[in-house]
Amino acid sequence: MMKGQTSRGRRIWTTIGGFTGLLAIISIVIAYLQLHQADKASLSSDFTQASVIAIINEQLAVQREIATAQANPVQSGPTATIVAERIAQLVSTQEALEIGRRQIEATQTAIVRHGVNTGGSATQLTSQTTPTVPLQASIATPNPGQTPELVRCPHRIDFGLTIQCSIDAASEIDTYTFDAQADDRVMLRMARASETLQPWIRVFAPDKAQVCESYAERLADLLDCHLPRSGTYSIQVADSSRERKETGNYTLYLQRLNNPGITLPIAFGQPLSGSIGRPTQIDSYSFEANVDDRILIRMLRASETVQPWIRVYAPDGRLTCEAYAERFVEKTDCIIPRTGLYTVLASDASRARTETGNYTLYIQRLNNPGRATLISPRQALSGTIASPAEIHTYTFEGRADDKVVLRMNRTSETIQPWMRVYAPNGVLTCEGYSERQAEAYCTLPRSGTYTLLVADASRAGTETGAYSLSLTRP
Repeated sequence: MMKGQTSRGRRIWTTIGGFTGLLAIISIVIAYLQLHQADKASLSSDFTQASVIAIINEQLAVQREIATAQANPVQSGPTATIVAERIAQLVSTQEALEIGRRQIEATQTAIVRHGVNTGGSATQLTSQTTPTVPLQASIATPNPGQTPELVRCPHRIDFGLTIQCSIDAASEIDTYTFDAQADDRVMLRMARASETLQPWIRVFAPDKAQVCESYAERLADLLDCHLPRSGTYSIQVADSSRERKETGNYTLYLQRLNNPGITLPIAFGQPLSGSIGRPTQIDSYSFEANVDDRILIRMLRASETVQPWIRVYAPDGRLTCEAYAERFVEKTDCIIPRTGLYTVLASDASRARTETGNYTLYIQRLNNPGRATLISPRQALSGTIASPAEIHTYTFEGRADDKVVLRMNRTSETIQPWMRVYAPNGVLTCEGYSERQAEAYCTLPRSGTYTLLVADASRAGTETGAYSLSLTRP
């Protein structure tokens, strides 16, 4: 019976196909689950699995198209507008698919919790216990750092998701499972959401041996838990107070630091806006890099009280570089140890990890930069830093022992000129900054393509305005 249901579910996805079909069928799947709740959760679990697999496959296809578009940027003209609109549409599609997937999983979870695990009849499930998040065909203003829906009390937890549940009785232990491979590295975060619960998280290997543990009064972080073998791991969540009697709601976050889940690609030279909308939230991004690349990455608080914290992880999940500050943080020389896919985690750095707000995230490769404009000797250029933390990138050709002079003048508003020149290997060669007019005198150490970064030099990094730029060889 269940095998037939799984096959039928897959045939439905194949027949309808496409994003529009997926949006339509999500509502049908939820209705199906609710209709068959009297048959207990086991009847609908295979159908749920087939539905979720179809959505995930579509999400992967969308993410691949986004990455392809961002890896081959068009600088200007009608084609650039079309590409930008297409990327925005794809991000919107990705978000709508994610909402649909969570709706299906949350509905199935509600059936399991209320129809089987509590010992009650499945017919007790009502519209109050079944999540009914409205599904929209499009989402306005796609935002890579958008605050995700919370998934309530699932049995399994996916990488990159935050779930919410509660410890309702003294000595209660909640258990969640996830699958992993040998030498995976994961991070977990458990935060008290209400009352007096003191977070305690433990990770157990497939052979039941304890692998990692963390506990605290309000928020417990496991920043790097190394998993020794492949298989199904379990997470035990409980109260860590001495008497084990405190209760309350909590949130739990799991992410794999190598091969992470639910990440969005970030392109070199393209600023992204995000939002930490919930205490303890962590946003994940990814980028491709080659061994010995040198990366600049910055994060600026755009509103409220979030304190920027950025961490970059190598393909094997090891921390490569990190920076944090109260308002504005920049890591200027992050050296890439190996070729592959890197993960960026953006979050709040306050002691309690509870501050929220909007932020801007920017990343650039100092050797072989992205979205760069060519500047030639004796050429006068102009530009505008229109948003906080924005950086403009230029490139020019130079020969060993050449001498160049760069000048940047403020022409409007309050921007404080700042120029930095990087050699072909990404090492800083010279820089100049001033309140109104900056100059940089550089002797080039080697032949090749040099990178020039233009930005605001104010301490907060938030000033904007127009500027003029020139390069000469005396």
